[in-house]
Amino acid sequence: MLDKYFDVERKLARGGEQPSYTWDEILEQTYNGRDKSINLEECKLLLKPGAKELANGRFQFSHDLRATIPAMHGRFSTDQSADFAQGLQCPISVIEGEPGANYE
Repeated sequence: MLDKYFDVERKLARGGEQPSYTWDEILEQTYNGRDKSINLEECKLLLKPGAKELANGRFQFSHDLRATIPAMHGRFSTDQSADFAQGLQCPISVIEGEPGANYE
């Protein structure tokens, strides 16, 4: 999970842009990201505030990229995460949890 966090921080530092999608693609991302637990009409409602239309007719999620990091978003800075990782003493750590929402 820290790898995903560092990847997002690198993208933000480079001024990286979020990917863009057609309407059908962003709707599918939203639907699949919630394990199809809500219907497509409800996904459209979520996308009203959750997506922005670009000048070229494509769409982007309007959230901060850090929101795509499950359970960690915004909690630790890059330096804090690196310091935490340096303090790990075991060669392998397995943390098992209940499946949650899938993110893009």
